Amino acid sequence: MADEFIRRLRQQVCMQRFLEMGPLAEARAQNFRPRSATSEKCADLFVPFALFVAQPWLIGATLFYLMKMVSLILGALLIGAASLSAVDAVGPQSKPNDYPLTADSLPQPGVPQGRLEGPLEFHRRIFAGTVRRYWIFVPAQYRAEKSAAVCVFQDGQRATHPRGGAGALSVPQVLENLIHKKEIPVTIGLFITPGNLSEKYPDNLGLSNPDHRAPEYDALNDNYARFLVEEILPEAGK
Repeated sequence: MADEFIRRLRQQVCMQRFLEMGPLAEARAQNFRPRSATSEKCADLFVPFALFVAQPWLIGATLFYLMKMVSLILGALLIGAASLSAVDAVGPQSKPNDYPLTADSLPQPGVPQGRLEGPLEFHRRIFAGTVRRYWIFVPAQYRAEKSAAVCVFQDGQRATHPRGGAGALSVPQVLENLIHKKEIPVTIGLFITPGNLSEKYPDNLGLSNPDHRAPEYDALNDNYARFLVEEILPEAGK
């Protein structure tokens, strides 16, 4: 069967080649049936060439994917080089959790100061048996008769900390500067700590995490979202 298939393929290739040679060859090819040794040699000559010519898309696709792979490799090398340059630029003095404050995190002349209310303690039913602290930042530009944006921050004990260092973010200062420059709208900040399994929030925690942080932040359920929407936001809005 394989030999017969190859023989017929050779016949078709020879006929195709003759048809492409012009009108006269087309007329001759209508009755062409290669049976002689010469015709078999003709087929042997045209089969590889025909297979090459008949599938130029295969060559193009191969070249396209090769070029794509080369571009991806070059892109990865460039990104790696840029990352190494950035690490070198930071220098050996950088340490984990050491994030020097930039201009937006520092007091700027002429920027009106808002007020930070808190810490306030909060108990509710969704996380029964826990207590947490929260702060409310009210910008100087806030007017009760006008609506304002609200931005909620978790780990509020670090977000409100006014000085640089491990974990301190100085977010109220950032809000003051950005509101003054009109880069964000007038925004009230709500800063919430995770819960702690106690009646009173421990005074000695400082910037450390309370003991109920993981069950609140890492749980695969809607408890924390419900806590925000149903409990703490209505309380803060009073």
